[in-house]
Amino acid sequence: MPFKRLLVPSLCLAVGVPMLMAAPRAQAATITACVSNQNGAVRFVASSANCTPGLETAVAINTSGATGSTGATGAMGATGAPGATGPQGPAGATGATGAAGLNGATGAAGATGAAGATGPAGATGAAGATGAAGATGAAGATGAAGATGPAGATGVTGDRGATGVTGATGAAGATGAAGSTGATGVTGDRGATGVTGATGAVGSTGATGAAGLDGATGATGATGATGPAGVQSVNNAGIPFVTAGHAGPSAAGTTFYYSPGSDLAGTTTLTDSLGIITDTACTANLKIYNESGESVTFNLLVLTPVPGNQTPTISNETTFTLAGNAQGTATSNVGAGQAVAISVVYNGAQTFAGFFDKLVCQ
Repeated sequence: MPFKRLLVPSLCLAVGVPMLMAAPRAQAATITACVSNQNGAVRFVASSANCTPGLETAVAINTSGATGSTGATGAMGATGAPGATGPQGPAGATGATGAAGLNGATGAAGATGAAGATGPAGATGAAGATGAAGATGAAGATGAAGATGPAGATGVTGDRGATGVTGATGAAGATGAAGSTGATGVTGDRGATGVTGATGAVGSTGATGAAGLDGATGATGATGATGPAGVQSVNNAGIPFVTAGHAGPSAAGTTFYYSPGSDLAGTTTLTDSLGIITDTACTANLKIYNESGESVTFNLLVLTPVPGNQTPTISNETTFTLAGNAQGTATSNVGAGQAVAISVVYNGAQTFAGFFDKLVCQ
């Protein structure tokens, strides 16, 4: 099998590199290896005959490669520390005299010297012509006032001068002692009415005066709204025979109240208007005709009115239960001034057709 001869710098190979660079032959010992054509894997063999045809390529590797090219010059090293100072050398020979230098620039002027001493006064010259009068100088300060001379003789009194402006009013002097009361003078004109003073405290209420005459009767006022119906009253013979028909309750488990002598629908609120009152004590006898198809519980109520309140107190309650389409009677003692009413508790789910009642209290 043919093979390639490769140069490497040493016996170490880069395994896994799929391509190796070819190099010129060298007269040195070689190492034979098989390189995989698929993944570049390298394995060392004794001969190229050990490589698998078609799957591997035989290569010969020189143990000593050709001389490499010179590497690039390295960077300059850091400057070393200064060396120690050497001994002083011998004095040099005296040099030749140099040419004269150019004149220097003129220096700055020196400072002015101090003034000399004053010379002796010269002889007085002839008087010159009188000069023009100078400007009047400023007035000097007023001198101190001289001592007051003796008073002169009193002159003639001159005419009265004009009245001067009135000076400010001086502070009020202390009040002098009250003088004796003088005679009453003539009453002067009435002065203007002063501002009304604050209203004084209200005095105590005076005694009630005599009643005045009755005034004329006023016009009749508009009729007020009709008040709620009160309890039904009967004569002194108790409660005579009354009867009524009623619609049944509309909600199961709810208490409805009815008047024994009225066909009014039941209500969930107990008021005075549902009761029939008696002025004398009597025994109430209530008969019920149950039109419902199932059992219903009825109550005969004895009510005591509460003054000022439309809701009476239930003083006694007689309970009885009637089967569907059945009738029954309940009795209870009723005192004078008490009233009678009916309550129903419907516990079924069927429609309550209603009931009739008959009541007498004698």
